[in-house]
Amino acid sequence: MRYPIVLMAPDAFETASEYPIGTGPFKFVSWTRYNETRLVRFENYWETDAEGHQLPYLDEIVGKPKREDSVRLTALRTGQVQLIDAMANADVERFKQSYGGEYNTWPWHFGGRLLVFNFRRGPFQDKRLRTAAAHAIDRQAIHHTVYYGNGAMNNQPYPEGNRWHLEGIRMLDYDPDRAKALLKEARAVGTEVQLVCSVNNTPSRESGQVIQDQWNAVGFKVTVEPLDTVPFRNARAEGTFDGLINGHTYRYDPDDFFGRNLHSKSEYAQILSGWQNEHFDRLIEEAKRTVDVDRRKERYAEAWNIVNVELPHYYLHEEVYTAAAGKSLLGYQPSRLGALHYHGGGLRTAYMAT
Repeated sequence: MRYPIVLMAPDAFETASEYPIGTGPFKFVSWTRYNETRLVRFENYWETDAEGHQLPYLDEIVGKPKREDSVRLTALRTGQVQLIDAMANADVERFKQSYGGEYNTWPWHFGGRLLVFNFRRGPFQDKRLRTAAAHAIDRQAIHHTVYYGNGAMNNQPYPEGNRWHLEGIRMLDYDPDRAKALLKEARAVGTEVQLVCSVNNTPSRESGQVIQDQWNAVGFKVTVEPLDTVPFRNARAEGTFDGLINGHTYRYDPDDFFGRNLHSKSEYAQILSGWQNEHFDRLIEEAKRTVDVDRRKERYAEAWNIVNVELPHYYLHEEVYTAAAGKSLLGYQPSRLGALHYHGGGLRTAYMAT
């Protein structure tokens, strides 16, 4: 199972980018790029609440995309919008303390942030340099300076409390002295490293700056390249990087993470690191065929410990966001993974106080 599928009218595929026709609780009205999306209540929607009243309650939803965190938060505070799906990590605690009486907030778990090492070219083809780079990363510093204490310093894709959180995971510790020793051993002090990140993602960009400082401190010579969306995707696809800060969303079935991101036969995995490992592949394939959840998790844990030794990826942090809404929005609760509406909840059960 991959992402939840939104069903579409089969005769509307060609016009879906301009006028989508689907099956949800709201009907599409209009869309203006980077400005506004308007939806109205679907009067024939099938779902009802516990008392038999037809959902959704809201007559209309108007979406106002705002890229900048500060602009989004100002729009909420000034009443331009009643709900935002995310605020800057730096603003979360201050907002709760200052405005907790006026607004509700909800943390939601988007996925994770990780570092990809390039196995196809460049200095990180040498395992000693990958290991040195991993030992040089202080994830506590990232936790506090990038995420402001929000979320968890996960050592794996699924957080505690999730069905697929794995036990017995081992990860390289922060050890700058060991990193320096490995670079000297490899005669690689002063090695130039190109670290690519997305300029449009604040945690990615800020993590890149932290890692640059930490790698430089142990003997690397690091250049950070923050790229816009298309150049970033091109660099990732073409492998024109040494290290890449990448994100992932949660997958409801773990094969859609482990298999897609790391299996040797996955096109996406080869676009990322280019790593290939037969033992890892066998474990992932066995897990995919295993029905028993505990036995399946054992296979994934063994496979992930291979990743933490060979280092095609090095896990940095959970990606967590905080939604906020004025207390006049009632009946609303985003899903733990951030969906704005879902069976029995979200925007389909939300209504405005009168």
